[in-house]
Amino acid sequence: MRKLFAIIVAATMLWLVCATPGRAQVAMQRNVGWFAFRNDTGISIYVQTASIAPNGKITPGIPQPINPRGAAWEQVAGQGPKVITIFDAKLRVLAQGPVNFAGQDLFFSVQLDVVVRGNEKVPVAKLIPITDPRQMPGMPGK
Repeated sequence: MRKLFAIIVAATMLWLVCATPGRAQVAMQRNVGWFAFRNDTGISIYVQTASIAPNGKITPGIPQPINPRGAAWEQVAGQGPKVITIFDAKLRVLAQGPVNFAGQDLFFSVQLDVVVRGNEKVPVAKLIPITDPRQMPGMPGK
């Protein structure tokens, strides 16, 4: 009887040890996702995502170069506000703004507008949310 009790206790402990990391991974996966950017501007750009900590500290990511009609993906961790900055090849800021990451993958088209400021025409980028391209007809698995 003692051997049976020891086996049941050992099996239960083994199950708890194996099950706990799985639960931690599932909880962590909800806080990790992807930002995907498609360059529809006609010029080469850079996209950089920064995280904002609760204390206000901003942690910038690595700028992602994207050629015209190209795309880039960046893994995002931690739910909350992020700041996305778009630069041109001369490192001029074309757009900068907040995006709230709620644990879901987000997909954007980067488009270019021209704004007149005084006598000067200034290019301004904008982020347009798009549907998940993996869900579009004609994609593998659809």
